[in-house]
Amino acid sequence: MIQIKSDPNDPSGVDGFGLSDFQQEMIVSITTAGAIVGSLLAGSLAETWGRHPVLTSASICFIFGAGGMAFAPNYEILLVGRAVVGLSVGAASHTVPLYLAEVLVLCDSSATSHMQSLQNNL
Repeated sequence: MIQIKSDPNDPSGVDGFGLSDFQQEMIVSITTAGAIVGSLLAGSLAETWGRHPVLTSASICFIFGAGGMAFAPNYEILLVGRAVVGLSVGAASHTVPLYLAEVLVLCDSSATSHMQSLQNNL
């Protein structure tokens, strides 16, 4: 777990970034802001490139963003990683329902009825 606001002088040995309240708020909210921007961009990208390439790109960007967050040496890199993850989540959450709707049309009717019954039971 990342300790983003622990005291560097703490004898427990857990060092954090020592962030201010504003910096913590930015780390939390940049992901949501990125998701909003990603979902707004995903529609035109999916129309231009196609649904599958957009989903693949979003997955790759998510991996890089997660890696950036995991190995972030400072606040700025952590913030960029969170923004990239937010963009990826927004793009995927906008594109996945469109892609599934296209794929289910190509499937036989029994697969579609199973998906509908599963959705109704949840």
